Amino acid sequence: GVSALNIYTALPLTMSKFTADPRAHSVQLHWTTETEQNSRYFNVERSQDGTNWATIGQVTAAGNSQSALQYNYVDGQPLTGANYYRLLEIDDNNTPTYSPVRNVDFAGVAISMSWYPNPTHDRLTITSNSAIQSATLTTLDGRTLQVYNGMTSGQSLDLSRYPFGIYFLILYTTDGQTSVAKIERN
Repeated sequence: GVSALNIYTALPLTMSKFTADPRAHSVQLHWTTETEQNSRYFNVERSQDGTNWATIGQVTAAGNSQSALQYNYVDGQPLTGANYYRLLEIDDNNTPTYSPVRNVDFAGVAISMSWYPNPTHDRLTITSNSAIQSATLTTLDGRTLQVYNGMTSGQSLDLSRYPFGIYFLILYTTDGQTSVAKIERN
């Protein structure tokens, strides 16, 4: 006779989704596991060429789960150009499991800043898609007239004490970006 022995070994992890989405100055990674068995952590790895990988972060795994779990990681300093991402899951036996690779071509997203009205008579409103750290009002020859700290998007600046003319408003964001606006007061 013929006999058969079927042994089923549970995989340490079943991943149903892994995405990499560019944001203004970062890349948001999302992944979902359907099941986990003895999982310890996920190393988030990045490569510029798809061959040489570096660990940029670590996310603790649930350990054991039979229900869908969602994880997130933000790469706050993506490389200019190609960014390849993968996850390395490590279980209790130090067995590695790799995710599929995701690619984001990150050219960076410029600061979107608007100021109105321009020309202005006395008040200038500033809006920005990035968190504003400070703004500096300068003359055409670079002399600093005023530094505005703790600004928020939609805030108005009072320019009434300055003579009519052309000025520069230099906007600094919390993530290190800089933008310059030419402002006319009349």
